[in-house]
Amino acid sequence: ITFNSTLNGGFGLTTSVIGGQSLTLNGVVGGTTALTSLTTSATGTTYINGGQVRTSSGAQNYNNSVFIGANTILGGAGTTGAININSTLDSFDATPRALTLTATGMTTLTGNLGNTNILSGITVTNSAAINVATITTTALQAYLGVTTLGVATTTLNTNASGTITFGN
Repeated sequence: ITFNSTLNGGFGLTTSVIGGQSLTLNGVVGGTTALTSLTTSATGTTYINGGQVRTSSGAQNYNNSVFIGANTILGGAGTTGAININSTLDSFDATPRALTLTATGMTTLTGNLGNTNILSGITVTNSAAINVATITTTALQAYLGVTTLGVATTTLNTNASGTITFGN
């Protein structure tokens, strides 16, 4: 399933891709009119290349592997639902890219981030539950809301010029 341009509309979107198939979002999602929610299937791969996926009241549930091909914002102005990364999330290739997760709902990170292709940074502007073994970036990791660790050992990796910040 490929969306080559913007995707707008005040409705929810649930996708189902299997095996080696993928969901590719080449344009901004919800830039003009936010989707109410977005849910991906547990199989296949999701590619986010448009720089932003914005929803309103419903959750964003990424249940399969996600690759970002641009600096990406999940959420944004008016996003009140949760953001759930339930599988791995990496840069598309060797170029590190930044990830910002912003919503008034909880952000839950359940899959490792930046392990295959490193992220340049991650910023979570709301409360976060980190239920992963590893998050790897080249620079800043900022967790600005109340942050809870949900596994016995979590490793937050950044290079010598990076910082890791907790707001609450």
